[in-house]
Amino acid sequence: MGITGKLFLVTLGLAALAACGLTLWLWPRLARPGARPVAGRIGLMLAAQLTAALAVAALANDLFGFYTSWSDLFGVAPQRYQLKDSGGVQPGVNASQLHGGTTATAAPGTSHAPGKAAGDTLVTTTLVGLRSGITTRLQVFLPPQYFAPADTRRYYPAIVVDESADPGVSTLSSELMSSAAQPGAVVVIVRGDGHHPIPCVNQADAPTGELFWGQDLRTAVADAYRVRLEPAAWGALSSGSGNACALSLAVEDAGRYSAAAVFGPWRAPGSPATTGGPAWWLRNYPAPPSRLLLAASGASSQAILGPVRPPLQVTSTTGPTSEYAALDWLARTLANGAPQS
Repeated sequence: MGITGKLFLVTLGLAALAACGLTLWLWPRLARPGARPVAGRIGLMLAAQLTAALAVAALANDLFGFYTSWSDLFGVAPQRYQLKDSGGVQPGVNASQLHGGTTATAAPGTSHAPGKAAGDTLVTTTLVGLRSGITTRLQVFLPPQYFAPADTRRYYPAIVVDESADPGVSTLSSELMSSAAQPGAVVVIVRGDGHHPIPCVNQADAPTGELFWGQDLRTAVADAYRVRLEPAAWGALSSGSGNACALSLAVEDAGRYSAAAVFGPWRAPGSPATTGGPAWWLRNYPAPPSRLLLAASGASSQAILGPVRPPLQVTSTTGPTSEYAALDWLARTLANGAPQS
């Protein structure tokens, strides 16, 4: 029985009602002097108050999403990433979060696709989060126009892809380097540490995830590359078989991510209305001014997100849709909303 399930709430509510009813029924029988009647009355009062308090606490948790699982409540969830206390963050050191790495550049004649432009660059590095303490591997794709002499002052939108928790994008980096069609954006692929996922904003240990996705990752990339920190310049991509983190970032952290795209049949684990998820968030909080793409999801936007209210904008498409089409939509959407100089 899940801590956020309706069955759990109903069970606690019925238990509280039963305890109150039992107290009213037995109280006249215990209304006499003596140690046993007094102990009985105390026990009934404690049982009624405890069950009522548990029911209220469970309802508050369902509404506000303090805990999403029993392991989260008792602090026994497995640690799936490297975490350390890094203390305060000194100004001007965000780029130092990126450590070492290698750079691969596509040269003329090495592409598998005709018409491939030279200059596509894939930087593989390690991010050590100064605020979250999370260490993870990154791959940063830079399009060929990034190095064009005429565009040295141009800023690019950034598209974040969580490969560690999304099997649907596991080949994205190699496909970016071998495809003739390139998105006009910096693509940041988060590979995790040993392919272990990093918590998203709606999962267990969400505060740590918020520090990573919202601050460490964005500040490190913005300091190292020509990417602005404005939310209009940041978006997220995932497949329908991922963990819905892309949608969660654009819905629940719209002050940092303004767009998200999900491509392919929707098979994200868990119910869309799971506590802390995008649908739950939209049901309990004002809609953000984000733009979302649901490409060939096989489900309506209402089935995934619930009722959509302005200023949130949702575009749904049908038919076969590739990750490139979703990337291109994100790049164009973000480029139209963010300054490029």
